[in-house]
Amino acid sequence: MRCTLNLACLICAIAAGSSAQAATWRVERDGSGDFITIQAAVNASTPGDSIRIGPGRYSEMSTFSFPGLTVQTVVGIQRGPLTLLGAGAEQVVLGPAAPIPGAGDVEGISIQTGILGVVIEGLAAENLQDGILAAGDFVTRDCTFRGHSRGGVTTELVRNVVIESCFLWNNYYGALDFLSANVSITDCTVADHNFGMDLSGTSSADVRGCRVLRGHVGVQFDQGTRGTIANCLFTDVQNGCLSIAIGSRATVTGNTVCGTAPFGTWVRSDSDIIASGNVLEGGSITTIRVDGGSTANFYGNDIRRNGTWSVLLAGYFSDPPKVLKFEDNYWGTNSADVIASWIYDGHDDPTLKAFVDFEPFRGGSVPQNSRSFGSLKALFGEKK
Repeated sequence: MRCTLNLACLICAIAAGSSAQAATWRVERDGSGDFITIQAAVNASTPGDSIRIGPGRYSEMSTFSFPGLTVQTVVGIQRGPLTLLGAGAEQVVLGPAAPIPGAGDVEGISIQTGILGVVIEGLAAENLQDGILAAGDFVTRDCTFRGHSRGGVTTELVRNVVIESCFLWNNYYGALDFLSANVSITDCTVADHNFGMDLSGTSSADVRGCRVLRGHVGVQFDQGTRGTIANCLFTDVQNGCLSIAIGSRATVTGNTVCGTAPFGTWVRSDSDIIASGNVLEGGSITTIRVDGGSTANFYGNDIRRNGTWSVLLAGYFSDPPKVLKFEDNYWGTNSADVIASWIYDGHDDPTLKAFVDFEPFRGGSVPQNSRSFGSLKALFGEKK
């Protein structure tokens, strides 16, 4: 009986200790909370705590050191788990009201190397170098990142990154990653960027249900990135909606691609793509370009010609000749001769050692799992 009582007491003590460790702090600009700055609340927190952030602009800076890098930041997180809960992206703003010329390494939220379990919700960051600069794991949702000189969200060597239902606007990069293990970007709106999403050396990338409007490049997989781009809308992108480059591998499904770029989809530098169930158009020169060393398997797509070519091959100069698979797609015509005239390959240039195999082809538009282009564009407008 004594042993049973001691065990029950121990369980109660552990439960009480766990409850005591998880605190909720309040940050209010008017002084009605526990703190008036976010950093003061972060400094007082212990792992497992939550910080509720009231309305206002938070632009106070403190020094934060990563290994080999020191920055100025509005919020610096050195330990986790920790949850930041803003009152809403229209009410809680991190950063100055206007950009600071030549400010350099000035960040919104900085997350230390190796930190786990950070959650960021319901706030905005603007006019800094990066909205979030992270070397530790985090989830961010329902946030806005705008006007940053580098990235709305910038990550490096992180194990797990989740960006959900965020609005990334007028940043040089909407999202920028270097060499992370798992990056998931879901249901985000990215507009007026130089690069919407640039994932470089990412082991597993998943871009899903996003809307990418205007800017120069939509999504780029680079430097050996592996991953999926699914059910996204790209429209009015100027220099390339999809770029799969330098040894990257992409599965592309259920997307609608419509831009003013020279190449709507560009696969290059020893990269591979498998594409199905997409509506692929745009490209003032060609809808799809595939360069030497790369492989491509396009099936079950609508491939719509807006420029000179539907598919253009370039840079295949080595024997043996390569055959790229473009079977079971709809090309906007039922004539094999017309389709062939819209494809530039070794039949057009004897020095090219590559050919497009487009037969059999579909006689009608491919049913799409995602919304129509018109409804997606309307949804984009609503989200914006």
